[in-house]
Amino acid sequence: MKMKRNLVKNLCVLSLCAGMIGAAGCGTQTAGSVSEESSNMSGEYQEPAGNQELSGNLESSGDQKDSTAPETSEEQKTPEVQETQDENIFAKLPSQFTFSSGAGAWATTFELSPDGTFTGQYQDSDMGDAGPGYENGTVYISQFSGKFTEPQKVDDYSYTMKLDHLDVQGTAGEEYIEDNVRYIYSEAYGFDDADTFMIYLPGCPLKDLPEEFLSWTFIDRETCQTMPDGMYGIYNQGGQEGFIGMDDNGQ
Repeated sequence: MKMKRNLVKNLCVLSLCAGMIGAAGCGTQTAGSVSEESSNMSGEYQEPAGNQELSGNLESSGDQKDSTAPETSEEQKTPEVQETQDENIFAKLPSQFTFSSGAGAWATTFELSPDGTFTGQYQDSDMGDAGPGYENGTVYISQFSGKFTEPQKVDDYSYTMKLDHLDVQGTAGEEYIEDNVRYIYSEAYGFDDADTFMIYLPGCPLKDLPEEFLSWTFIDRETCQTMPDGMYGIYNQGGQEGFIGMDDNGQ
């Protein structure tokens, strides 16, 4: 009788070890070998229910540990991805850009918002073009609004973007008189053949910039090798027209 109790005790220990090995993923074959040996030693013995529950709990614990490990890894990667997505080059640019030759009385200016939308106006005054009812001359004008697409980084000093849409008030050629001035609706000069635009940041090497853009910048290329501090450029590749914006430190 004492020998039978010891046998049962030993079998319980072996069964518990087999359950732990199975939970650790070390193979069903080891547990099967122990069960076969137990069967040969005593045909009447069955593994206690408590040991079966312990084995099941250990297996569940192992499965849960494996399933949670990848989630922790993904959470660690999230801040880096979010930081890249949050970058907004529009928010770093000046709020106002101007396209002008520096000669004459014409200029196109637009206000740029952090979401890429803009509103602006082109105006060219010709005080010599006067007549009855418009003794103060003629002004060609275009008021417009639009939006750029999200800029894509080219390198540390340049980005590329598209013109999403452009809405111009009035019809080119139509005119009206107000306060003795004749106003004639015009196209939005600076957005001719507009499609792809480039953004140039301070520090951009001048040798990497198109000559067509540089001709609108008034940069002294004898003394400057890069875009001056505080100066930003937006270049309409289709119309070969360049807008310049100055930040607070550059004004």
